[in-house]
Amino acid sequence: MSDPKLDDDAVVVDCDLDHPPEKVWRALTEPKLLGAWLLPNDIRAEEGQRFTLRDAPGADAPIDCEVLAAEKPRLLRYSWRGRDRDAGGRALDTVVTFTLDGTAAGGTRLRIVHSGFRAGVLPWTGAPAPRRGRLAARPRIKAMAAGGRLRWAA
Repeated sequence: MSDPKLDDDAVVVDCDLDHPPEKVWRALTEPKLLGAWLLPNDIRAEEGQRFTLRDAPGADAPIDCEVLAAEKPRLLRYSWRGRDRDAGGRALDTVVTFTLDGTAAGGTRLRIVHSGFRAGVLPWTGAPAPRRGRLAARPRIKAMAAGGRLRWAA
C-alpha cells in the first residue's frame, strides 16, 4: 500500500517485532545498542542534539545527524547528512524517521522511512535511479535478544 504523503524516492520498511516499544526505543537511542546494528555513534535522543555515525561502509567520512524529533517511545526523526559527494558533487542530505506502535501481542510495529533523496538519483553514486525508488517488497526484520544484547537480523 502506498502512502501519498511520501516522496517517490523514499525508502520505507515496515516490520513487526516481538519486543515492546520501550526495548526497541533503546535499540534506536542508546549509543552502544545502536552501534551494534547500525554504526558506532554518539547519539543523544533529545530534539536539537547533534550526533555522528562513524565508519560507514564505503564512505570516507562520517555521517552528521541532528535529532529533529524525539517522542519516547514512539517517534524518532533525525537528519542524515553524508560528507561524501556523489558524482555531481552533492552530499547526501536526507531524513530518517522511526515510528513505533505497540501491538496487541505486546510487540512493536516499526516503520522506518528514509526520505529526501533527490528524485531520480541513487544516493552516494549520483547514478540515475529506477523509475520508482521505493522498495517494492518491504523486508520483514526481526529483533532477537541473545546473550543480553539486542541483535537485528533480516
